[in-house]
Amino acid sequence: MVGLAVLFDARMTDAGRFTLLSTVFYAAVLAVAGGVAWSFDLRVGPDQAHLGTGAALAVGVAAGGGLIVASEVLERRSESVRRLSRTLADSVPRLSWPQAAVCAMSSSAAEEVVFRGLMQPHWGLLASSAIFGLCHGSTRRELRMWAVLAGGAGLLLGGLSELTGELAAPIAAHATLNTVNLMRLQEKAGQADLATPDGGCAPVEPRSVATEVREPTAGENA
Repeated sequence: MVGLAVLFDARMTDAGRFTLLSTVFYAAVLAVAGGVAWSFDLRVGPDQAHLGTGAALAVGVAAGGGLIVASEVLERRSESVRRLSRTLADSVPRLSWPQAAVCAMSSSAAEEVVFRGLMQPHWGLLASSAIFGLCHGSTRRELRMWAVLAGGAGLLLGGLSELTGELAAPIAAHATLNTVNLMRLQEKAGQADLATPDGGCAPVEPRSVATEVREPTAGENA
């Protein structure tokens, strides 16, 4: 109840409200996923672990780093990806590192449990990855590329789940990617602010050369 009261406190920052809403939403997603799994006696995650949890986490963080590099390369080479990045930067409030990490971990855990934990073992890698991509889709032109990128990332995350036999690997990869990308969006938003007067840097006006108007002296009149 205290958390809900803080949520609607006008003094709370946009970043704090965004973090709280994100955490509550994904906690609800996890609760629903757990309820579905319990009600229908569904297995969550791979049926056999091939790596220990620690090794799976290490593999996941490394894979997340690879996804970060890939996203940076794509952004440099594709106008559609740059447009997506700018749109997302405008949509996300200024988050601190801890807030970005909380949002990233809550979203990653919930999405991996749903898509790689529940859907993939029963519907397969391709179907679960396609649905994952579609869930990131939008009719907005600027966001259409998000569905494509998410679908591709879903294939990698699903492959990690099958390779390691642990949900820890795709969760770690997803959380690493989301944390770093959220902070990169903050940098882009900051750069955009500096480029506009509203961002605190007023445009420098060129100095004009003023002509003094004065009364001519007696010597000049002569």
